[in-house]
Parts: sequence; C-alpha cells; structure tokens
Amino acid sequence: MVGLGILLLVVVLAICFLIYRAFGIAGTKRIVEVIDDQDLQGVSGNTEKDSFEKDIQEHLTEDKKQVTVFKKKLSKYVAKEVQKKVLEQTTALRDHYEQVLEKKNKSLDIAINQVKIAGVRYQELDTSFREMGEEKKQTEEVVHSMAEGVIMVNKKGEIMLMNPAAEKLLGVKKESKIGQSILSDLKEEQLVSLVQQPADGAQSKEIVIQSQNDKIKKVLLASNAVIESEDGKTVGFVSVLSDVTKQKEVEALKEEFLASVSHDLRTPLTCIRGALQLLTEGGGNPLSPSQERNLAIASKNIERLSRLINDLLDLSKLESKKFTIRPTLYSVEDHIHSLMSGFEAWIKTKEIVIRENLERPLEVEADQDRLGQVLTNLISNALKFTPQRGTVTLIAKHASGGQKVEIGVHDSGPGIAEKDFPNLFQKFSRIESKAMQGISGTGLGLAIAKEIVELHIGRIWVESEEGKGSYFAFEIPVKYQAPLPPKD
Repeated sequence: MVGLGILLLVVVLAICFLIYRAFGIAGTKRIVEVIDDQDLQGVSGNTEKDSFEKDIQEHLTEDKKQVTVFKKKLSKYVAKEVQKKVLEQTTALRDHYEQVLEKKNKSLDIAINQVKIAGVRYQELDTSFREMGEEKKQTEEVVHSMAEGVIMVNKKGEIMLMNPAAEKLLGVKKESKIGQSILSDLKEEQLVSLVQQPADGAQSKEIVIQSQNDKIKKVLLASNAVIESEDGKTVGFVSVLSDVTKQKEVEALKEEFLASVSHDLRTPLTCIRGALQLLTEGGGNPLSPSQERNLAIASKNIERLSRLINDLLDLSKLESKKFTIRPTLYSVEDHIHSLMSGFEAWIKTKEIVIRENLERPLEVEADQDRLGQVLTNLISNALKFTPQRGTVTLIAKHASGGQKVEIGVHDSGPGIAEKDFPNLFQKFSRIESKAMQGISGTGLGLAIAKEIVELHIGRIWVESEEGKGSYFAFEIPVKYQAPLPPKD
C-alpha cells in the first residue's frame, strides 16, 4: 500500500511539473521540484531539488536503491516530456513563421508584378505620347502646307490655330492673333459672323472681304465644322477658307455672256423662223419636193436651236437663283393631255402606242409652265428612245398618303445601266452606250428638270434596267411649299 501511495504522489507531482513547465518554462531541461501546498508548509532554506529528493526518501525509506532508480526514471520521463513539448512549440513557431514568410513572399510577388505592370504601362504611354507627337507634327505640317486657309478657335472665340494661307487671305499675322479673340482688330465682320456661327458645319458660305482702299474685293468660300470632345462637348470650331474670287468673276462673265448671246441670237432666229414659215406656206411659187424637205429640215433645226438657247437661259437663271415660281391650282390630267397634243405627229410617225394610267380627279398647286417643261422633257425623251411601234405609258397618282403627287413616264426603250444613274441629272451629261448612239441632245433637259422639281420641294428619279425600258418620275407636294431661304 505504501508503494502505491508513493506512486500516486509521484504521478501527481509529475503532472504538476509538466503543467508548470508548459506555462512558461519551455526550452529548458532542468528539473524543477513541484509539490503540493500542504507538503511545502514548514520547509525553508533548501533548493527545490533537495526538498524533492528528501520527500522521496521519506516515502521510500525501505530501499534507497529503489529511490535512486525511481529518480532516474522520473528524470528521464520528465526530460522526454519536456523535449516533446519543446519540439511541439518549436514546430508550431516554425510553422507560424513559415506562414508569415509565405504571406510576405506573396505580397512581395504581387508588388513586383505591379511594378512590372506599371513599367509596361509607362512604356505604352511613352510610346503613345511619342506617336501622338509624331501625328501632331504631321498634322501641323499638312495644315501648314494647305492651299486653303484654316482658322481654329476655341469655344471662347479665341484663335488657336491659323495657317499661312489664312494669314495671306485675311492680311494678318498669326503672331498677333493666336490667343486673341476673333473679334479683336478684325475688320471683316462677315468672317467674324461666319466663324461664330458654325451650327451648319457641312454648309459652305460665301463672304466678301474688301481691301483698305476698297478697290480690291476678295470672295472667300468658307466651310465650318464643330470640334467636339470624346464625350460630345463642343470645344471649338474650325473654318476652312478658299479664295473663289476668280471663279466668281468667271461665273459673272458667263452669265453676262449667256444673257447677251441669247438676246443677240433670239432676234435673228425669230426672223429666220418667220421667213421659213412664209416659204413653207407657199406664198410664192410652188416648192419642189426637195425644197420642201430642206425647209422642213431647216425649221426643225431652228426649233432645236431655240430650245437650246432657252435651256441655257433657264440653267443660268437657276444657278443664279433668279428662276421664278408662280404656283396655281390646275388639273394634272388636262395638263398632260394638252402637252401630248404637241407630240401627235411624232407619235404617228413612229407608230408608238400611248397608254394612260391617270388618277382622276387629280389636282396640284404648282407652276404649270415650269412643270410643263419637266413633263415635256420626260415625254420627249421617252418618245426619242422608244423604238418603232413601242409603248409609252403616262402615270399620275397620289402618293405619300395623299400629301404628294407622283407623275411619271414609262417607255419600252433600251433601258439604262444602274452605274449611269448618278450622271443622268448632271449638266451636259450623256450616256455612252450602243443603244444611245445616233440620238442627239444637249444634256441639259434632265438637269433643268431636277432644279425645277427641287424648287417645288420635290424629288425626281429613274427606275430602269438594261433591255427593259425606263421609268422617269417626279414627286411634289399637292400644295405648293416655297423653298426655305438659304442660311447666311
């Protein structure tokens, strides 16, 4: 029993010792005596080791050798447990510091990658800046070498750029204008107004600049554009100036020439027409068949020359905006029938079949005489290009829900290739094809027709396919609408 009690006491002491060592004395291998508080009462003046050995000897008095063996075993056991705890704590500390080191390494890798990314971005930005610098230099060189004048102002109206051509056109130096308001020391009020009102960027405007001595007048054609940022905000305006003084002088000379020539030609043509009419009526001796044929040819060419002069005059008036529109309300059907009466002889000669697809009643408010020019041109072209015994169809109907009128002529002629459509309504344009060879014309009729239709706020077009005839038509509002005046 005594031996079992001693063993229990030893186990308790060992457990207390281990608990004490685990709470603050890890890493040391010395053995510390741990005893119960009741056993320590009255003990003083000895080390813990001596007190521990004394207690063991008191409880194991029967065999000192047994005490020595037990102390060695207990010492080894405690040392082993201490080493185990030290190893556990060391392992835990090592794992902890390895985790900390791993996190630090990851943070360092992230920082290194960010530095690399920043370096790449810096290189990209540096390259972009260099490219932008090159582009800016090229743009400046192009603007500098342009024959047209270029002026750019910011939204405050301050001049930001002016090329040498603009300096020459305006008679100023950019050194005294850059950074200054467009209004400062600039006497060309028209130009100031033009640059300050760039809402119609695609619209070209003419301005007149008078020299200081008022003897030299310069005409400039200016095109304005708005400069916008990426978010759509207006940051400035640019105006491109072209000197069109010579062109305006040529146009004025052309108008003067056409006016004088038409006047000078109309008088002799009227006299010739009258003389030919007298000869044709046979007021004198009867004419031979060959004479009658020659008179018919002469009369036909006199009429052709008269139409050419009238076309030139009309075109000149249209270009100079002097063409007058006098709208009236009239019946489209009656108008077409009256025009067709003038083509009866031609229709009979070619044995052409005329068909009508006319909506009744159909009235329109327009200039009857001017639209008569358009219809006459379309009908004569259809008869001209329709082969012998062909068919011509006249069409008139409401369009756009009754708001407009569509009038057209369909022929059974050779047709027109789609590639030629854009040139049909251009001045002096002619279609080069085998089917059109031998058919004369000035190339002004459709151009004049287009101008007249557009003065009625309408449109004219063609639908055709080679070998399947053509359909020329125009569309105008039922009620006349005056065109808007040009913006200044």
